[in-house]
Parts: sequence; structure tokens; C-alpha cells
Amino acid sequence: MKNSLKALSVVSIAIGFSAGNAIADEGIQEFDGISENFGNCSVFYEYTIATNSAYIYLATSTDYLLYFGVDSSGVFEDNAGGASDSTAIAAVLSTLCSLSEEDTFENVEYVAPAGTLENPQPFGLRFTYNDTPYVFAIGDPFSPAATPASEFAANTSEIGQVIVEDAQRVLNSTLAANRRMTIDARERFIEIRRQMSGDGSGLASRNVVDFDVDDTFVLNGATLSTSGEFFQQSGNYEGTQRRLFFGDFDVQHDSDTGSSTATLTARVAWEQMSSDQTMLGYFIGGELAHSNIDGAFEGDQDRVGVTAGGYAVHQLADQAYLDGFLSYGIGRNNLDMKNDVLALTSDYTTRTATAGAALSGVYEYERYEFRPELALSYGKTWIGNVGFTGRAYGLVDDTLSLDVGNVSIANLTLRPEVVWALDADTFADSRSQLSFAPRAICERTMSTRRVEDCGGGAELGLSSMSEDGLSNAEIRFVRDRVGNSYRSSFALNIEHRF
Repeated sequence: MKNSLKALSVVSIAIGFSAGNAIADEGIQEFDGISENFGNCSVFYEYTIATNSAYIYLATSTDYLLYFGVDSSGVFEDNAGGASDSTAIAAVLSTLCSLSEEDTFENVEYVAPAGTLENPQPFGLRFTYNDTPYVFAIGDPFSPAATPASEFAANTSEIGQVIVEDAQRVLNSTLAANRRMTIDARERFIEIRRQMSGDGSGLASRNVVDFDVDDTFVLNGATLSTSGEFFQQSGNYEGTQRRLFFGDFDVQHDSDTGSSTATLTARVAWEQMSSDQTMLGYFIGGELAHSNIDGAFEGDQDRVGVTAGGYAVHQLADQAYLDGFLSYGIGRNNLDMKNDVLALTSDYTTRTATAGAALSGVYEYERYEFRPELALSYGKTWIGNVGFTGRAYGLVDDTLSLDVGNVSIANLTLRPEVVWALDADTFADSRSQLSFAPRAICERTMSTRRVEDCGGGAELGLSSMSEDGLSNAEIRFVRDRVGNSYRSSFALNIEHRF
């Protein structure tokens, strides 16, 4: 320990530890230096490379008031009373440095030297002098303590992305379910119109459909999806009104993150012909979803939702149709995920609204039918502020929160389809049909960033109906390119009426 002060030059740096050898920090030069004066006191460092020792001193011109550090043999010296005696340090600063009455020392914090020569711990002194903060430290002893909040703040981007990606998968499932619901309604409307223009034969029997299931399989870039639907119908003899029970099951897997979401939707709908040219329907339903989360965070999320809405099909002309849908839903989400350090749980509510419309036509030319369609779909999910309970470093914090924002998806699809009769001279009499449709697609996704892409593709289908009209099978291939990504899908639908 030194007994007198040397003539020192002014420095204004703090020394950091390097791994492997005590206090030395690469690039730091040997120095003895006065850092700041406070009254007749000085706070300064002393660091000597040759002896690999470092100290921080508080001294007057004649005496050392406080000193703490580590010498070359790894002995830690400290006459400041340890980390618990910041009050004593403040008293020394205030009473022994000949300060004026206007001078103030506040917010004194002290971290004493500790550890080993091979692995010393940072130490230092900081305070506020006349409203100006000062730090004298070797290493970084005043960095914030590791807590669930600090770990949460370091991972907000990854946490928000997990919630956004799950919301996008659920929103895509909802839009697809609503679009399929409206297409099925349009096909029922066209069938009713054809029967009403005839003698009505078979109308009552065709207005009752027993329970049926079909499924699809889709590969979209890095995303694998499989989905399906079930359907049941009952109605009056005239076919002008009916009640339906139907639903969808959907599984999506993202190979980029390894996350997947499975969704089961069930709905009850009521339809009626409000006029010869218009059919209206409304529905209520519920959905259950389960997500397996992989990537930066791992875990799972369960979702329970309710939804309600309506749809309509209107005949614009003899062979032109307009259809659309609206829906609104609320979902309750239960999230449980973690990384190597931080475990998070959350219960939060989302709201989703969707709307869509399509202009289509059906034009029959002897052995083939032309079915052009222009469809627009839009959906938005409001997530907002999500509260979390975090666990890390043996601590629990239930005050964490993150504003995730909203997710929206819009797409426009032009799809002119041509269907050929394979086994009859007229399309109306055929039971086996081949279809082809070129596709033009534009899509916009908005969440944490905005993505807009357009592209095109084509689809090819083959369908066949049994002679008794009770069984039907269809296979369909789709290939699209949107932006820089390729989207491929394969669908197989099998239906039997009992």
C-alpha cells in the first residue's frame, strides 16, 4: 500500500477485465492518474501492468481516505468497509474533503473488490456531485442485475415474432375457412337455381346431405399445411331455406422455425332464398387451436375462439354471380414458452375481423363449362398489449408486457377455370370432368413489416361421380409463384351421401 501521492496525470477511463489474467485489459496502457477533484479530495486510479495491480483511491493532498483494489499477488485490499457501507463513504466525501455548503454528494454506490486473481470481480465507486454523475470503476460493477425483466427486454423481438407468426397462421386458417364456406354456398345456390328452372325433381332429397368429410394437403414454400372439412345439411321441401352444420380442420407447419398450428372449426349456419336471385346466410361457430412453438423459444399455445358472421350469393345475370362474407371473432390464447434462460406464460385476447367478395361466372358450352372468378379476401387480427409472467435466475416477474400490434392479410386472385366433360356429349350429363385454371395472385401481409408480392400459377383437376349420384371424388393440383417463393398444393376430396 502506498504512503504518499505521486505526481499524476489526468485520465478519464475505467479499466475492464480480460479473460484469463487478473485485471489486465488489452489496449489499456499503464497509468497513474487523477480523475477528478472534489473540494480538496481527488478520486483516481492506479494501474500497473508490470505488477498486474489496480486500485481506486479517494485521497487528500496528504492522506489516503479510502482505497480498494487488488495487488499483484491477488490480495484484495479494502478500507472502505465493504459494499454495505456506502453511507460511510458518503460521510467521508462530505466531511473530509472541505466542501462548501453548496456542494452535495448523493446516490453513493460502492462495489468492493472480490473474486480471485484469475477471475477478479469488477469493483468501483459512483456518486452524484452537484447533480453531475461520476463513475470510477475497474470492470463494470454497476451493470443492471440479471432479472426476468432484463432478459425479457433482450428478447422482445423474438417474443413478438412468435406471437405474430402464430396469429398469421390462425388468420390464414380463418380466411380459408370463410372462402370455402362461401364457395360451397355459391354451388348450392347454382344447384337450386337449376332445379327451380326445371321441374323441381329431386329437390327435397338433394336438400338433405348426411355427414361428410374431405381433406387437402398444401406445400407453400417453407410451410406445410393440411386441411379438411365436414358438412351436414337439412332444409325444407322447396329448398328455399336450410340449416347446415359444417366445419374445417387445418394443420400448418413452418419448416423455417419448426412451429405448427392445428385448428378445428365448427359452425352452424342458416340459409334462405330471399328472392329468386339472392341467397342469404348467417352463422355462429367456435374453434379450437393448438400450436407447437419451436425456434428461439420453445413451447405451446392453446386457443379457444368464437365467431359469427354472414354471407350472401346474388345472381347478377343469367350466368354471373357475386358472393361475399363478413365475420368477427374473439379468441382467448394461453401461451407457455421458454428459451435457455427465460420462461414465459401469458393469457391474452385477440379479435379478428374478415371480409371477402368474389365475382364469378358459369358459362356452359356443350362439352365444357367456363368458370371465371375474381376473389378478394381481407383479414385483420388485433393483438395489442400482451402481459407476461417471466421466470429467470430464480426470480418471478408478473409485470412484463409487450405491445405486439396487429396482423393483416389481403389477397386478390384471378382464376378463370375451364371444365371439360369426359364421358358425355354435354356438360350437364357428364359424370367425369377435367378442369384447368391459370391463376394470377397479388398478396399483402402487414405485421412487424409490410410484404407485397404478386405472381401467378395454374391448377389442374379431375373429378368423377358415381352413377347413383351419391359418391364423388376429386383430385386437384396447384402450382403458384408469388414473389420469390413457389407454392404447391395437392387436394383430394372424397364425398359420399348416405
